Amino acid sequence: MISAYIFLRGHNMPGGGFIAGLITAVALILQYIASGMSWTQDRISIRYHNVIGLGLLFALIAGAGSFAFGYPFLTSTFDYVYWPVVGKFEVASALVFDLGVYLTVIGATLLALTSVGRLSPHSAIKSTNYKEGS
Repeated sequence: MISAYIFLRGHNMPGGGFIAGLITAVALILQYIASGMSWTQDRISIRYHNVIGLGLLFALIAGAGSFAFGYPFLTSTFDYVYWPVVGKFEVASALVFDLGVYLTVIGATLLALTSVGRLSPHSAIKSTNYKEGS
């Protein structure tokens, strides 16, 4: 929830795709630390190279999308949307670029840190499920 909040407020205040991506990556890395490499990788079956590629694709689409309307690369526009609970909310075309940055940061951070984690001699040890009371 914090990552989503930081992601959405990043156009007018500090935040955006980079910081929100780091927050999400930290949450997922904490799962790796708490449960172990094998337990977490059994449950998170996402290839981080694909996440990086998808993020770069979103960033490219955001940049090239302005060409379709005759504007320079990465030209941004915005409009306001009224949401029932939130109220007036600015939606910018840069949100697509921020989504690309968000996904790229998550993928790159997790790829780097899990690769370092695999170098540890403890990563080969399977995590065990402890039964309550034993």
